[in-house]
Amino acid sequence: PEGVTSIGSYAFNYCRSLTSVTLPSTLTSIGTQAFDGCSGLTEITINGNIKTLGSSAFRFCRNLTKLTLGANVTSIPDSLFSTDMLTNLTEIVVHGNLNSTTFPKGTWVKNGGSTVTSFTGEGTYTRTDI
Repeated sequence: PEGVTSIGSYAFNYCRSLTSVTLPSTLTSIGTQAFDGCSGLTEITINGNIKTLGSSAFRFCRNLTKLTLGANVTSIPDSLFSTDMLTNLTEIVVHGNLNSTTFPKGTWVKNGGSTVTSFTGEGTYTRTDI
């Protein structure tokens, strides 16, 4: 709905039937564990206005394969990828100047190049060890 600026903590916690999410452009933050346990969720795009991602926001999203981070996301919490349950995550698209050592498990390359161990700016990060 128009005018919504945040998704609160635990808002969609364990909503297993949720498969896709369209976030309003007015949204600026996603709370702690907001999508925790949404095992049906396969892809999520964080719009360009979102600045804050809560800890473990996507924990236990077992079927999440693609995560797109908008231009205003400049940091991510250490716990965003703190679980082995994101084993199907194969692509992360970064549209902003993200600089983070928080990184999902696996072997990742940026823009089809060499292996990386952190997010260092805009680009497409692809998992190659699956």
